[in-house]
Amino acid sequence: MPPLDPIERLPPVGVVNHPWADSSRSPYYVTRWPMLAGEEEIHGYFDAVDAWMVQIDSPWVTIMDFSQLDTRASTVAHRKAFADRAKETQMLAEEHCVGLAAIAPSVIISGIVNSVMIVVPRPFPSRVFTDEKKARAWLLGKLREAAKSTTVRPPPPSGPPRR
Repeated sequence: MPPLDPIERLPPVGVVNHPWADSSRSPYYVTRWPMLAGEEEIHGYFDAVDAWMVQIDSPWVTIMDFSQLDTRASTVAHRKAFADRAKETQMLAEEHCVGLAAIAPSVIISGIVNSVMIVVPRPFPSRVFTDEKKARAWLLGKLREAAKSTTVRPPPPSGPPRR
């Protein structure tokens, strides 16, 4: 029997309750940003992520997919709302996020994402990719590294407490 991939030892980390977030491959998460997100929608997304992150106690990785983003419709207010909330949220992510990959298929989107990453430096590894497959491979490597050094706690006992 082949040895288990270290990732298989990691417990699922829960569900992000937001339509842009795909939690089906926990502890690997994907957020697909819509073509246009207003400030209220941006805040709603980050509120959902913040609520999820306060419950996490094991490693996770994420892709922020900006492939559909319409940069012509993005305003300074949108970018500021995103940068401000990303800065607040990264404090929660700092403890357990072991990698963030941004998908930026165009030079313009890549420039915007890189500028946000400069203004809001990440305390965990972060990279911009044009290809999701390469981003996924990089993140899985980060998860494997984290899994090797993570002690997985056994599930709590079920049933009434012993006396």
